[in-house]
Amino acid sequence: MPGVNGDFRTDSSGGPGRFYLAKWILISDDCLCILQGCEKIDGIPNLFPQVHMTAKACYLEGLQKIAAHELDAAVEAFQKAVEADDTFHIGYLGWAQALDRQGKVDEAIVQVKKAIEIMPDDALAHTSLSRLYQQKDMIPEAEAEMAISQRLSAKG
Repeated sequence: MPGVNGDFRTDSSGGPGRFYLAKWILISDDCLCILQGCEKIDGIPNLFPQVHMTAKACYLEGLQKIAAHELDAAVEAFQKAVEADDTFHIGYLGWAQALDRQGKVDEAIVQVKKAIEIMPDDALAHTSLSRLYQQKDMIPEAEAEMAISQRLSAKG
């Protein structure tokens, strides 16, 4: 139930139940978006089912981690985004961006290709793939992807 909010929520990540006393909006196993104050109390039974963070929230977390140069955390956030919604193509593009910044170009290409499978008419995804191919000196492939991107951009 993404987007649920309230005054407190349990964290059911194992062990004894823990309540977070706070104004909150989203929760996952280890992340709670706090709107106001937070206090953790151990030992209170788990009375609520776990609510997972949305793909969009994980994606935004990944962007924040990239901006903070926390690339491992960014990769993890983008992975969670696509685990939450495996059709969230932008999550794969974010994941690819983080991998690229880590120098893992081959892994980044895999993620961009997944984004393109989901959203083949996304010009940005084809541009991203073109740029990654350029880094690997795969010039014919890079030019082909850029041509696709330009064609899609011209469509509007």
